[in-house]
Amino acid sequence: MSSSSLPLPIINMAPWLPSNHTSTDREKQAVAEALHVACRDFGFFYLNLAGFATEAEMARLADLGSKFFHLPQHCKDAIGLAHSDGARGYQRLNENVTMGKADNHEGLDFYRPVEKPDKRKLLWGENQWPDEDAEEAESIQGFRETFDAWVEKMKVLGLIVMQA
Repeated sequence: MSSSSLPLPIINMAPWLPSNHTSTDREKQAVAEALHVACRDFGFFYLNLAGFATEAEMARLADLGSKFFHLPQHCKDAIGLAHSDGARGYQRLNENVTMGKADNHEGLDFYRPVEKPDKRKLLWGENQWPDEDAEEAESIQGFRETFDAWVEKMKVLGLIVMQA
């Protein structure tokens, strides 16, 4: 059976998490090997975030994301890609293109903040956030705060994965 017909691996990062003080070198090595195999054989993998992120955190993110995409179009367009560095912000349906084909989805991209932002440079602008004070946006109160905290958490996780 080829790797393309197998499900993607789910890798439990628990032995590498800072909160896990009892993991052994052997357990850490097993995770490192699983990451290596997944990258080599599949190119992708899932991470089991138990012990690092809570179900409540992830549910809140999904809820806010869904509510954002249900905002009126003018609210979403206010933070369109053209207002920043061409990479950060909202993308309308079919606006994003991959390998010459329009992607059939809306999107909202934000990245790690950079020093001295310059929106004339790709990926060097500032993240754009929906106006939570707008009457139409009352359903997304806490959006920026929640996603900023998630980005910080994922930066930590990224370093853990790279170390592993």
